[in-house]
Amino acid sequence: MRGTGVGAGREIEVRTGRAVPAVVLRAVLGLLGVLVLVLASTAPGHGLAPAFVTVGALLVPVLVLAPATAAAGGVVVLAGLRLLSGEVPSLPVVLGLVLLVHVLLWCASTTARVTWRGRVEVAVLVDGLRPVAALQVGAQALAVVATLVTGSGGGDVGRVLAILSATVVAWVALSRPVRAFVGSDD
Repeated sequence: MRGTGVGAGREIEVRTGRAVPAVVLRAVLGLLGVLVLVLASTAPGHGLAPAFVTVGALLVPVLVLAPATAAAGGVVVLAGLRLLSGEVPSLPVVLGLVLLVHVLLWCASTTARVTWRGRVEVAVLVDGLRPVAALQVGAQALAVVATLVTGSGGGDVGRVLAILSATVVAWVALSRPVRAFVGSDD
């Protein structure tokens, strides 16, 4: 019974804008992972441990090949451990890491929803980055406060405040209102 449904025989043309292939998104995701780890390794401290390099070299390919896994979180945790094991990083390093980590997590969640042969419209990516940019204002301000408190002799208190600030920013960034799916499969 072909052609007996509503709208049968009609063709619909859907126009889309420029699109980015999933391979490019995955390459950008891998680059972001490497940048986070490289920036974390520039912080003063004990030098690079071979374990840091090894784990980072294993995590980034997993991040690219399977962005839906916890590899993005693993990159963030590894960078955080490197920072905690050393001295207080400079303000530009902290600000760069706050931005890169946020974009890394957003890119991982976006890339995880695209199949290898998929494409994402540039307009969709720009629309998704707008909330990230808005959250960066507060995140950067908290990073400045945390760095100033830590750098002014705050010691462990400063580190605790920095961790709490990062936790609050992550919670705000990751909590999303529940939205009902509007539409049907018909």
